[in-house]
Amino acid sequence: MAPSINVDQLVQALQDKRVAEALAKCFDDVLSKRLASLENCVQSLNSELQKRDEQIVHLQEVNASLLERVHDLECYTRMDNIIVHGLPESYASAAADAANIDSQPNETSAESETTFLKFCSSQLKLPSISAGDISVCHRLKKGSRDRTRPMIIRFASRKARLLVLSARKHTRGTGIFINEHLTKEVSDLFASTRQLVKTKKIQSTWSFNCKLFIKLNDGRIKMVSTKEDINNIR
Repeated sequence: MAPSINVDQLVQALQDKRVAEALAKCFDDVLSKRLASLENCVQSLNSELQKRDEQIVHLQEVNASLLERVHDLECYTRMDNIIVHGLPESYASAAADAANIDSQPNETSAESETTFLKFCSSQLKLPSISAGDISVCHRLKKGSRDRTRPMIIRFASRKARLLVLSARKHTRGTGIFINEHLTKEVSDLFASTRQLVKTKKIQSTWSFNCKLFIKLNDGRIKMVSTKEDINNIR
């Protein structure tokens, strides 16, 4: 059985300088080892976190590169297309709309192509555009702001496509709009730049080959690729 320790004796012993130094050295050794162990753990964690950060940065760069390639590919696949809004549909489709029958499209691709070719000849003054210039022509689902279903046209000839886009001036005031087949990202940016035109912060905006451009009030022309480009406009 261990001998009992008197509290007064213990206090008196702790007041002894040699005892205090021995205890301090004992605690110091234990704490030093614990601190050294903790420092090693912290360094190991910092090293691991640094590796993870480097991996994250690398993955972000790869992801950004892949997104850019996907966007470029998506733009490339749309470079032969145009979208026409406001072009009246054939009689059969118009009658279906009037009867609130909108679930089944009634205008066939052939009818859409005939409608578009007539539009090119009469409205755009382009009688040279023929069926041979068109690869695909059909209607799309009507949007919330569309009076008639938009029409998408894929051209077999990019020269013919450019002629149609260049003749858009003949549609002013008609309620018919001819646009490039833009990606959602570029389309959203286009909506923002058109708003800048309305507020007279820029002179004009347009798209060409799925790329968006603006003309500043000082006459400079810039390409817009991101929202930051729009936010930086003064």
